[in-house]
Amino acid sequence: RWGSNMALVTATTLITRVRNRADMVNSNFVADAEMYQYLNEGVQKLHEKLVDAYGDEYIAGEHWLESFATDPFTAEPSTTDLVLPSDFFKLYEVNLWPGSTPGPIGGDCQTLLPFNAMERNTIRREFVSMHRYRVMYGGDASPFLRILPAPTSAVTIRYAPVRALIASGSSEVNFINGWERYVVLYTAIQCLNKEESDTRTQQGELAKMEAELEAIKHDIDAGSPKSAVDMAAVNDFWVW
Repeated sequence: RWGSNMALVTATTLITRVRNRADMVNSNFVADAEMYQYLNEGVQKLHEKLVDAYGDEYIAGEHWLESFATDPFTAEPSTTDLVLPSDFFKLYEVNLWPGSTPGPIGGDCQTLLPFNAMERNTIRREFVSMHRYRVMYGGDASPFLRILPAPTSAVTIRYAPVRALIASGSSEVNFINGWERYVVLYTAIQCLNKEESDTRTQQGELAKMEAELEAIKHDIDAGSPKSAVDMAAVNDFWVW
């Protein structure tokens, strides 16, 4: 399934394929509006699995965290908590720049490491110069980024965004070669479950696709596979 080709598929096409797969071509038992719900569930599940399997080689966005969030626990202005983008899904990387604005890609910046909850009081002490981060969630379940000690310069992140929801038949989604079949199978299973029909065949096919996704994790670069990172030297200027 490797390759740069992406399959652009409309929701109408997916629904047609689902009805064929579930043998519901001439049936209105599951209306299109309900199909969108099942399709969106399948798209989100597939997206999560593809992000897990391919990592930042699959999809990545960059965002400059411009504003500080209000502390989600005290409702007071915060200097340590930064607002994550509204389409944030999973974090790949946090960079701290030396100035108030990010420099060019590959410029002089510090790649931050995460901190554990039990380290928070040690890290916030004044003599600590190495900043660290932690993804946290407020009372409304919105994620935010906490950096200790409080940063005074620009922060950028690389992250996996969420997938846009299917809202109509003309909505389009992109999948790496052939993986839209996962969404078709998932949606067909939900339709058949509503009809109280046997789904063992579709469940078996879906399980095979999930096993394939598990098997290809992080192997997109076959010549130079993923390796361990020397965390002690991650920000060293001298790389030897």
